[in-house]
Amino acid sequence: YVPVKEFSDLSYGITKDQLSGMVSELLSNDKIDKIGYDIKSLLLPLKQDHSSFSFSGKFYDVMVASYLLNPNKPTHKLEEISLDFLSYRQMTKTDIFGKGKSVREVSVDDIARYYCERAVVTYRLKGVLYKLLKEEQLEDVYFKIEMPLIFVLTDMELSGVKIDIKKLEEISKEI
Repeated sequence: YVPVKEFSDLSYGITKDQLSGMVSELLSNDKIDKIGYDIKSLLLPLKQDHSSFSFSGKFYDVMVASYLLNPNKPTHKLEEISLDFLSYRQMTKTDIFGKGKSVREVSVDDIARYYCERAVVTYRLKGVLYKLLKEEQLEDVYFKIEMPLIFVLTDMELSGVKIDIKKLEEISKEI
């Protein structure tokens, strides 16, 4: 757990620039696999201020893997994936923060314990889910379509997209 000042209302922690410096070498090293949950949401703040940030190597996103294995499931929260594939009930934010508590009202140790557990669960899920992707012959779909799409969607969210309003209205009338 690394508290980042700009992402919370804490008076302590590191800045986004310090975080970028710490992780840029890791994320650009193609020899190091990256394992996470909802990687796109983690990429957005990094790319927002550092558009030249480079990402290399294999990225394992357990949320995307869970979706591929069970596309009809309405949500793919880490707590649910953990229960479904590891039979493990992990802490929830409510367990740590309660109802309506701010980050300032929770000890750093409790916050760290929560995020460390998420990291361990994510790491354990990677082994289970990617074995299942291989068994279901979904590895190529994951690595050749889904993961590259995460980077495209991240760039689209940051840049925006141009919409032809007249064409959209025409299509809308057809539907």
